[in-house]
Amino acid sequence: MGSVGGFRGFVGLTPWDGACIEAVLRRTLHEFMRVLVLNWFDWTHPLWGGAEVYLRETCTRLVKRGHEVTLIASVYDGSVPDQIIDGVRVLRRGRFWTYHIELPWHVAWLQRNEAAANHCTWDVVL
Repeated sequence: MGSVGGFRGFVGLTPWDGACIEAVLRRTLHEFMRVLVLNWFDWTHPLWGGAEVYLRETCTRLVKRGHEVTLIASVYDGSVPDQIIDGVRVLRRGRFWTYHIELPWHVAWLQRNEAAANHCTWDVVL
């Protein structure tokens, strides 16, 4: 099958379709997956909101199913750059105004280092 939006095997679905995310999560019930999550804030950020509550539930449930979840979020005053929260590896990179500009560089750097260390990259990017 072709690749649409970076998801192999889900032809006709884009990363923005709820059906695509649902299909990927259904697939993860019995297979170990490495998941990379990109979100401006994490649930410990002082400006967190409803999206971060949903994000925390999604990430922690994936961890409980045995998957490896890495979240890249923005730095805030007093935050720790690398931290594990509820089994989720949280990497904080970029500031409030620079997160979206720096994100592609941080993802590429992390992917290069992760692939060298583990000989694999992420199965799903959310």
